Amino acid sequence: MRRFPVVPRDERGIALVMAMVMLVVIAALAVVLMVNLNVERKISGHDVRQTSSLNLADAGVGEALARIRDGDITLANPQSVAQIFLTNAGSVPVLGTDSTAMETKQPAGQWLNYSRATNGPDILTVEYKTNAARTVIYKYDNTRNPAIQAVSGLPIYHITSTGIEGSNRSRIVTDVIQKPFNAMLNGAFTAAVPIQFTGNAYVCGHNHSGSTPPGTRDPANCAPYETGSGDLPPAWSTGGISTGGSANTNPAAANAPNQTGFYAGPWTMLQMGQSEFFSWSGLRSPPSRTRRRGSTTSTTTRRSRTCPATSPITVETAKACSTSTAI
Repeated sequence: MRRFPVVPRDERGIALVMAMVMLVVIAALAVVLMVNLNVERKISGHDVRQTSSLNLADAGVGEALARIRDGDITLANPQSVAQIFLTNAGSVPVLGTDSTAMETKQPAGQWLNYSRATNGPDILTVEYKTNAARTVIYKYDNTRNPAIQAVSGLPIYHITSTGIEGSNRSRIVTDVIQKPFNAMLNGAFTAAVPIQFTGNAYVCGHNHSGSTPPGTRDPANCAPYETGSGDLPPAWSTGGISTGGSANTNPAAANAPNQTGFYAGPWTMLQMGQSEFFSWSGLRSPPSRTRRRGSTTSTTTRRSRTCPATSPITVETAKACSTSTAI
């Protein structure tokens, strides 16, 4: 049988080809990694801006609530709209009928970006919650079913706030009511122990408006701010009440010593339940503790209460007035 000679292959340069292939693969992996890192960085930046814009929108709701509480915002009819601009007084835009333009009350130089300086979208807006035709104002009355209706109760405010951080926008739309609290006060100065007024202590039982300047005292200075109604005893105590030195209790009504029925807690003054008070105030409610006795488990709750002291309160330098304040 005839045999053909075998010619050996020339494999010179194969190592270079393999090295080039590996370099191409590594370069491709590096490109993919860099793209992923860039995407992650953008996503992270977006999340930070989104959180910041949401916080800004929440701050805008806070200013709207404060302006409603302070009486700065008054809406006359279902079509009324109040808008708060990021500008100074005197520079607010001119709006149309039933619209009120207001400047922000943020501290100068520290404005948070939850509105605009000029008319357009993203303006902090307060209006009534109404029907689609904007002819009926919805109200809240927890004695009715449903509580939200148009017959009775407190008008519902509709707040729209948009926080802006870079290219990110977060919008909060919320409905609120201005719930009044009628404080049940026994006197301008109230204690569950005897009271001794000495020195230059001054206690006035007249009802004063919320605009009374801090530190106002003495009848001549207080008189312009007295409302003429809702006066209280200057002092109320479960024990005796005495006055010495130059202390003065302006007698809107006589002092009320030796009384009963001191407050069970701050919720009593606001005519609220204990759990409602802690929920509203944001304070921590008294903790519960569980005790085991044999096979029986009993739960007790610590309640905040005022215990009478054995010695009286001595007031030497103080001023106390009853003040009418809308909360």
